[in-house]
Amino acid sequence: MHEWMADNGNTPHIVVDASVAGVSVPTEHVKDGKIILNISESAAHNLKLSNDAVSFRARFGGVPFDVWVPMASVLGIYARETGQGMIFSHDSDVDAAANPATSQADTDGLVGHLFAELEPAGYFHPPEKRETMERNIRTAIKRAGFTKAETQLMRGIVKALAKGRGTGRG
Repeated sequence: MHEWMADNGNTPHIVVDASVAGVSVPTEHVKDGKIILNISESAAHNLKLSNDAVSFRARFGGVPFDVWVPMASVLGIYARETGQGMIFSHDSDVDAAANPATSQADTDGLVGHLFAELEPAGYFHPPEKRETMERNIRTAIKRAGFTKAETQLMRGIVKALAKGRGTGRG
């Protein structure tokens, strides 16, 4: 996700729960128990992303600081320019109100957007199989059970891919 954002000219930021054990961030920049960190190449020096942690050196108010953030504390990642990103769940008991399921209208919008971009790309070939292909895509997206944020993220991905082809419709 980080690499995709950077490759598309966006500035990746992570939201971190600063109360998680092992988090090392400048406490004076923590607000409501959370901190937002710019993890772009220009801001996060010696950035290391692993399955266990995110670490880098950055300046906060001009003062260098070695940041260490366990993955369990990362609540999400988003692009500053678009606000689109992904919310992470480290707990199976996540409050559904904090991460609501997407509506049928939003799912239909994602499917329509995807189909509108797959058509000029020549995806629906041979034409006699289009109906089956569309049904399979609809079923896969429905089974995924995206949250509202994930649906918005997927629409942003479709838009970016189409724009890269020079056919993006928004």
